[in-house]
Order: sequence, then structure tokens, then C-alpha cells
Amino acid sequence: MNLLDPSSTGEAEKNPESCKAVEESAVIQPEAVRLTQERVEKRITRLISERRIGFSDLPETIYHYTSAAGLHGMLTTNSVWLTHARSLNDSSEYLYGINLIAGVVARKTGNMANEFRSAIYEWASSQREAIHSRSPQMASSSTVDAYFFCLCRSRDQLGQWRAYTPDAGGYAIGFSTGDFKRLLDESQTSMEPVIYDAPTQERIIEIYIEEYYNSISTEGDPKLRSELFFTLQSGLTYEAYKFKHAGFSQEDEIRIMYHKGSEDCRVRVSQNYIVPYIERAMPDNEKLPIREIIVGPTSDPSRSIHGLVQLLKHHKYAQVGIYTSEIPLRN
Repeated sequence: MNLLDPSSTGEAEKNPESCKAVEESAVIQPEAVRLTQERVEKRITRLISERRIGFSDLPETIYHYTSAAGLHGMLTTNSVWLTHARSLNDSSEYLYGINLIAGVVARKTGNMANEFRSAIYEWASSQREAIHSRSPQMASSSTVDAYFFCLCRSRDQLGQWRAYTPDAGGYAIGFSTGDFKRLLDESQTSMEPVIYDAPTQERIIEIYIEEYYNSISTEGDPKLRSELFFTLQSGLTYEAYKFKHAGFSQEDEIRIMYHKGSEDCRVRVSQNYIVPYIERAMPDNEKLPIREIIVGPTSDPSRSIHGLVQLLKHHKYAQVGIYTSEIPLRN
């Protein structure tokens, strides 16, 4: 018995939207897919709890570091801006996760069917190729249609200023954690901690592969086997976007992940790139739950503060605290 339906796997290679199609059909997921994913999520939840990774210690305020243009845009539209996965700052983040997956397959799946192992290898290789490809079709196939909004626990962290704000200065927007979670009401949205611990990352990958391999190898319907495999691909892709190298652990990052399609996609220009994004507003068009804004290291903090005061006044944010970074600016 073939583990995968050759006709379906061939179609996936031709169609870069295959993972997206699986997501969009989630509302009519076959029982085998649903039960497999439930087992995966239950095991990962237990693992995360045992290793004390999660949100039990989230502070009352969480922070998003951005440029003046980003802050202005979010206040003007009264929404947060979630960036498409392919347009995140560093494509090597996803490559790191894909390399982890390939490594787990090489070291931990020797007792599984060669066809299954080869299929995951081929998928991982296609993701690596797509990340660096100049082909429009190939480049767009390296991600599912997902959007991200990055946050962290720290209000004034040098690494965040350097990574996510321009040299001329930026802002850390402090959101009320409890109120901000109301953005997660839709089933397609989740709040996930970025995982920096390599053993935990590898164990999550193992759980996905183990559970889906067991379901695929015992499933008699070729088309359903293929659907299980493509759902595995989609799940591994999402996990790869939650993994970072331990060297970045000081970022202590949290990601809002929005899994819906791109029908509401907009575009903006950032650092000379055209960046797809979507806007998410609070329920009933309430004001964003901003508690404070930190002005980042800059050569002219008073000018930044004056402009920020006027921006907040114009958009009727009356109770927002304004502070300046305590980190000295280096020329």
C-alpha cells in the first residue's frame, strides 16, 4: 500500500497554493485529520506546560516595536497591522525551522517508511529553494497564507530597538495584555510564544511527524492519506515560524498569528520593500488598548515627543503615557 497518493502529491508540487487549500477546507475537515490534529495539539500543550513555556507570567503590558510610519499607520486606521509571513524581517528564521525539520527526519524517523521520509525531505528542500528563488511562483510557495504581529515583554530592550526600528528612532507601543487578547476572538487567530529551546523545538516536530505518520500508514483511502500529509506540511510550516535560534532568546517574543486567506490583504512600503499586510481592529471599533508608548533612542527625543503628543491628541488617545528610552544613543 502506498503511503501517499501519487496523483495528489504531484498536483501539490505543481500548485504552490496546496497548503492554503487545505487551510480553507478546514471547516469540512475529515474525521481522520481532525482527530490527528487534536492528538498533536494535546501532546504539544502538555509539553509546553511541562517545560514552562507559555503565558503564565505575561505582564499586564506587552510591547510592539515599530517605526514612526508604523505607529502613525496603526493609530490612523485604529488597527494593528499583521505582516505576511514571507515579509518578516529575516527569512533565515523560517529557514532555521525548515532545517530543524530536515534534521529530525534524518535522525529520528529511521523506523518509518522510506516513501514518507522522502516526501518530507522533498518538501523541506522545496521550502529551502523557494526562500532563495527569484521565480515569482516559486518564491510565493514557501509559506502558507498567514500573517504575524510581533510583541515582547520588555518595554525598553536594546535588541528590539536595533532589530525592529530604524536608526533615526522608533517607538515601543505598550498594549494592555488582557484587552489585547480580545483581538483573538476569531478562530483563525492565535497568540503563540516564540520557542528558543532547540530540544523543545525538535520534540514538537517529532510529535507532528509521529502522529501524522501513524494516521497516514493506517489510512486506506489514498486521497485522505494525501490530505493528512498536506495538513502535516501546513502544521510544520506554522511551527517553523514559531521557532528561533537560542541566540535570540533575549527578545522573549510573542507572535499573533492570523491564519485566514488574503482577501483582506493590503500593501505598504517598508525599507524599500512592498509588504503585504492585513489590519485587525478591536471589537465594535474600540480604540486600541494602548497604555503607554516608549520613544526609542534618538538624537532629538523632544522632537519625537512633541510629534507623538500631537498624533495621540489628533486620534483622541487621551490616557496614554509617554516615556523615553533609558538606553543611550551611540553615534
